[in-house]
Amino acid sequence: QRARVAPPSFPLTLPQAFELALTQNPDVVAQRPAEGVGAAAIGVARRYPFNPFFQFQATPYQKAPASASAVEPNAASKTYQYYLVMINFELAHQRRYRERNAVAALSNVRWTIQQTELQSLAMTEQLYFTALYRRGLRDLARANAGLNHSLLSILESQLAAGQASAADVAMVR
Repeated sequence: QRARVAPPSFPLTLPQAFELALTQNPDVVAQRPAEGVGAAAIGVARRYPFNPFFQFQATPYQKAPASASAVEPNAASKTYQYYLVMINFELAHQRRYRERNAVAALSNVRWTIQQTELQSLAMTEQLYFTALYRRGLRDLARANAGLNHSLLSILESQLAAGQASAADVAMVR
């Protein structure tokens, strides 16, 4: 025989079912980290290092005059000075387009997360009310079986007293 499992003392309420669906549904849980990735993509678009740049390098060469070498022995050495100027510039507002694309992608990710959460909540609600309906059907079938058993015992006593027919008892069985 199968052991009967006792029903839980505190049945699951609809808000509790919603909370479980939002915290433990694998689809929802898998979608949520994508928001951080989308936010990071905006940061990458703002700091994208591969804009074209202009580089200017000036290397003046200085040599001390020969007459100064007698006064100062190191003055005759060559002196190099390097100037390096690098300027980043943007062609056709590409950074703006990258940022807009990243913001749009983040918005898309957020809408996808919200859609996944809503689908999860809708499915949870549907399954919750289906379970309640089936529990009601089960309780109704149990009550019907109990009433049928009571009716059978009454009809068997009436059959023994001669007040009911055997056909009625067979039909209830």
